Amino acid sequence: MNDHSRPPEELHGELQALRQRVADLERTAAEYKEAYQKQTENQENLRIFTETTPASVCIYQGTRIVYANPAAEETTGYTKEELIGREFWTMFHPEDQDLMKERGMARQRGEDTPTRYELRLISKDKRTVWFDFLVRPIIFEQNPAIMVTAFDISDRKRIEEELRVSEEKFRLLAETIDAVIAITHDEVLVYTNTATVKISGYTREELIENSILKGIHPDFRAMVSERAIARQRGDTVPSHYELKLLTKAGETRWVDAHFSRIEYAGRTCVLMTGYDITERKIAEERHLNLSRTLDKRVRERTLELQEVNEALRREIQERERAETALKENEAILRILLNAMPDLAILVNRQGIVTAINEAAAAANKSTGERLLGKCIYDNFPAELAKDRQAHTDLVFQTGRSIHYDEMHRDSIYSVDIYPVYSNKNEVDQVAVFSANITEKKKAEYDLIESEEMWRSLVVNNPEHVFILDAGGKIRYGNRVLPGRRIEDFLGKIVYESFPPEEQINYKKALNRLSSTGKTQTFEILYVDSDGSRIWFDNTIARILFRGDKNAVLVMARNITERKKAMEELQKIQEEITHAQRVLSMGEMATGLIHELNQPLCAIVNYTGGCLERLEAGTIQQGDLAHVMEEIAQLATHASNIIRNHWNFVRKNETKRPNVNLNQCIGRVIRLLEASIDAELITLHKELDESLPAITAVSAQIEQVLMNLLRNAIDAITELGTGVVIVRTFMNQNDMLEVVIIDTGQGISREIQKHMFDPFFTTKADGLGMGLSVSASIIESHNGRLWLESGSKQGTEFHFTLPVTQPDA
Repeated sequence: MNDHSRPPEELHGELQALRQRVADLERTAAEYKEAYQKQTENQENLRIFTETTPASVCIYQGTRIVYANPAAEETTGYTKEELIGREFWTMFHPEDQDLMKERGMARQRGEDTPTRYELRLISKDKRTVWFDFLVRPIIFEQNPAIMVTAFDISDRKRIEEELRVSEEKFRLLAETIDAVIAITHDEVLVYTNTATVKISGYTREELIENSILKGIHPDFRAMVSERAIARQRGDTVPSHYELKLLTKAGETRWVDAHFSRIEYAGRTCVLMTGYDITERKIAEERHLNLSRTLDKRVRERTLELQEVNEALRREIQERERAETALKENEAILRILLNAMPDLAILVNRQGIVTAINEAAAAANKSTGERLLGKCIYDNFPAELAKDRQAHTDLVFQTGRSIHYDEMHRDSIYSVDIYPVYSNKNEVDQVAVFSANITEKKKAEYDLIESEEMWRSLVVNNPEHVFILDAGGKIRYGNRVLPGRRIEDFLGKIVYESFPPEEQINYKKALNRLSSTGKTQTFEILYVDSDGSRIWFDNTIARILFRGDKNAVLVMARNITERKKAMEELQKIQEEITHAQRVLSMGEMATGLIHELNQPLCAIVNYTGGCLERLEAGTIQQGDLAHVMEEIAQLATHASNIIRNHWNFVRKNETKRPNVNLNQCIGRVIRLLEASIDAELITLHKELDESLPAITAVSAQIEQVLMNLLRNAIDAITELGTGVVIVRTFMNQNDMLEVVIIDTGQGISREIQKHMFDPFFTTKADGLGMGLSVSASIIESHNGRLWLESGSKQGTEFHFTLPVTQPDA
């Protein structure tokens, strides 16, 4: 699309928008990467925390526990193996199990439930332990889960219980326990215990009747104030959280605080109990800082190690490549030397062998190791050694290669000596290559004799032999028709003297040879100047002729007499086939009569009824027209029955058009259905509707199908009932295959040997020609007919036909 007509301002605006979009995508990718890194760090920190925290941590998915930390093992008394896979509510006090199960399942369904509550748990040793549970959803191993953090509040519960029993006991206990205990009314302290005094640094007098906010860290004062007022009003506020205090000395202390409403001294007050968790908080902070520092150092060290490893890897790869290249070069040199059929030897100026290939070692009836370091001239007779040394010295002196032939052990060798230069550009070795050319020399003489023999065979061959160039021009010929001279044809196109349609066939055969390189055989008609028709069986193939690899050899045999004999034989076969169809028609006469009887009887009934109503004057013109239409349809049906039988009986056509094999099967089955008892014999078709066409005489193919199907029906009739199956498909040889299967009496091995012999029959009234003629018809269509049968039951007749080929 051309945008030249659009204003620059509009294009500039679109460009700015695209740049902004790219920037947004880059920012989003960076944020996603940062979030992923944080998530990874958080997961690792969570793992470290859960393994070190004194709080019990469990994770469950569905109804089963999938994770428990060491604190959970210690608190419950169960091992991690006993906890994993356990239904999460089964360890709770029987009075609390239903509540825990109900809330746990509701939370996994996404319903809002309290995230913090106190419940009782039964330990493995049957102790009842109170826990403060903090529940929240998480993703565990890429699946939704629930994490439960539990703090043992058994001591606190025990304190609260004792406080409810007796205030005096509460005071005694409060003064002796390490937990912080304070009671406030309207944010004013009305009671505090010794532990509170100890942790805050204030005296009891400094605390009592003063605001509780005095000892709360500024970061938490607003929250504590709001929650205290709300709790005293009876509102629902968190009852448990970690709280930061500020001591009189200005130090920060942490407590794990729990708040509840109580009645104290006749007033509604707020009770706070808590444990000093400052050391734990400091440990957690220190642990977190150490983890961050360790992570940083690990990442830095990992990067350093990666760089060192990468450098080592590159160095190792370079060394391996160098070693591999050296080994490959040595291996290639050995392979090249050993792959040479020639004898290859490296010798120095003293004639000492420094390298030798397998062919040279074998020729010297030794191994390369034995010849290495030995003088090569010691392996030759004195005269030959002297001659070899003279040639070798000449190469050392001149630095030029030489070639010569020599006789050794009744064999002729072609010897080539090449100089081998050192790093100093000096000839310090020579490479000697020797090839046994005895057979080559003999082959040269044999070739001369072969050419003379070939010329003699071609000249005296009774068949017509031509040699063509790639364009189809005749370059050689041994003979032509009487009254002609071979000189009149040389240089002309081989097919130009043939009729036009035969020229096309000849060119197609040459094209097929050119494209496939495979020998082609075909028949061709030549019309002589006197009008006589001469048939030739031609075979064409590639041939090397006077250096031309694309030359074509043509061998033409006169088959005119054979063609005449085959035409006579075909006429006789067609007569036999026609006679068989007529005979089959006689056998199906009963079925034909039955088929015709139905429409004819209906016609008689219609006409009789019509005449009666005409005589009585009770028929209307419309009724009469309807009756006549019915009679016409019945007559047409009877005519079609007769036409189908006539088409089957009539003589063969000689032409072979494209034929649909499945349609031929359908016509034959329709003829046979009228002559069989459908209650006893079932004809079943399994036809491949995608089959291509065949080039055939349909009447002949239908005669084969008629013979095979009638034989199958007769085999079943002997048993009483059965099934005949006709199946078509394309087989693995790209031929159309027809299988006719019956469930009748099988055929013995002895009878199978003679099934296709002319005049052989097992029927009392048979002629013994059906299968013989069928086999001949299939073979004339370039197919094959055979049978497969067991001696007890069932027979299969198969025949194949080639697919119609498009013109080349």
